[in-house]
Amino acid sequence: MYKKTELLLHETYPVLRNFPKAEKFSLCQEIKQAFYSLLKYIILANSLYQRGRRDEIWRTAI
Repeated sequence: MYKKTELLLHETYPVLRNFPKAEKFSLCQEIKQAFYSLLKYIILANSLYQRGRRDEIWRTAI
């Protein structure tokens, strides 16, 4: 799942370059931050899952 999200992020960058100039900075920044947050939560969930602490995944995400 991490690799697929990372690939999607790399495919999204060229699309973000084509945004209108007025919206380019703020909207592109929000989209990038959302991707980085998603990657962060995937890493956290994988880490907790591998340690056998599956019940903490849901409490940490909320």
